[in-house]
Amino acid sequence: MIKKWINAFRPKTLTAAVVPILVASSYSYLNGQFHIEISVLAFLCACCIQIATNLFNDAIDFKKGADAKRTGPVRITQSGEATYSGVMKMAIFFLVLAVAFGAPLVIRGGSDILLLGLLSLFFAYGYTGGPFPLAYLGIADVFVVLFFGIIAVGGLCYLHLGYWSLDYLVLGIQVGLLCNLMLAINNLRDFKTDREVGKNTLIARFGESFGRSEVLFLYFLPFSLSLYWFYKNYFYTAFIVFALFPIACLICYRFLKTQWGPALNRYLGISSLYYLVFGFVLSLGMYLDV
Repeated sequence: MIKKWINAFRPKTLTAAVVPILVASSYSYLNGQFHIEISVLAFLCACCIQIATNLFNDAIDFKKGADAKRTGPVRITQSGEATYSGVMKMAIFFLVLAVAFGAPLVIRGGSDILLLGLLSLFFAYGYTGGPFPLAYLGIADVFVVLFFGIIAVGGLCYLHLGYWSLDYLVLGIQVGLLCNLMLAINNLRDFKTDREVGKNTLIARFGESFGRSEVLFLYFLPFSLSLYWFYKNYFYTAFIVFALFPIACLICYRFLKTQWGPALNRYLGISSLYYLVFGFVLSLGMYLDV
């Protein structure tokens, strides 16, 4: 049963918590201020919020019938191995843990970090639940870039450095776009069944061709944004990620050749690993620019 719960946490998606912390910590080190305890607490807080989001999604999608014909891995609520109530309670438990880990960060960062933290906690549930669930309105992609990119990176940089900068926005968008890859591929795989239950993701609204174009956009735009770092005279940061450009091209070529349906599941793992590697390489560039 423990293995079932670990699978319910969706470990592959936890790169959404790892990469922003890694990149923001590297940028802070590049600019002369890095405190390991801040990054560790932020990492633990982000992991808890991500797990809570996944569990809320698992339970609420089951209740709304969105998982009835899913082509992805079987969810713990859908399979009957845990009840709706049990999964919801576990999600709330992880939100409480997130608050515990985040409290010292709020004390350090003040009202700005408190606001970002409260919004993150709220949207962990509001992604799938509440009267205006983001996943069912076709705007979840925007919020993934916002929360797992701009806010996660910018908030941690602020905690380390004590000021806001345009750099955080560019770095956050780079991270957020690649984080959104997993959501886009998931939504492409499920767009037909999503339509049947009224889950109006962007791809459910605009179709398969749009979904494939979105994935290509998410893979390649971060390379264009790297030119910003050339303008800032961070040469390694600007150009080291281009070592991954051939890999991105190969992944996208094979992705375009893959038929809609369960065959797309393998690209969830591939995109998660690519996202992690991109974050590591980008961080390495910042260390080399010190």
